[in-house]
Amino acid sequence: MFFIPSMSARLMTGDADLLPCTPAGIQQLLIRSGVKIDGAEVVVVGRSNIVGKPIANILLQKNKGANATVTLCHTHTLDVAFHTRYADILIVAAGRPKYITADMVKEGAVVIDVGVNQIGTSKSGKTHSGRRCRLRKCKRKSFNDHPGAGRRRTDDDYYVDVKYPESC
Repeated sequence: MFFIPSMSARLMTGDADLLPCTPAGIQQLLIRSGVKIDGAEVVVVGRSNIVGKPIANILLQKNKGANATVTLCHTHTLDVAFHTRYADILIVAAGRPKYITADMVKEGAVVIDVGVNQIGTSKSGKTHSGRRCRLRKCKRKSFNDHPGAGRRRTDDDYYVDVKYPESC
């Protein structure tokens, strides 16, 4: 429905009656989590017609729960880290697992990973997907790939969860 030129145009001008599901869900996740969007520097990594372009357009609008400064990057952006390090809110929908690393995120930034990627198969041949939509707040500016002898690295080494509604 949102691939029809007239619907894309209405989304870009702020006249859309309906919003695409995933981008609308991302916006609601930010709003319900109490993340300040108005005036925030938002970087969207991914230019798909399903997530990247719509969420960029939604957050650009002069509306409640939007009004952000948005930068749209993609996998061919020459220096993605340059852009992501300035983001107050980083939305990643690049289509590549582990494309963004912790050293590419500024301390205190809110990170939403909208990744759905095939990341391997089990011994029985079952596909494992990296399906998730997480809202995280960056705890550290960078990380060490080798956390120390006898200690495994965990998500807590890099992120602190932000509260969000049970429905997410």
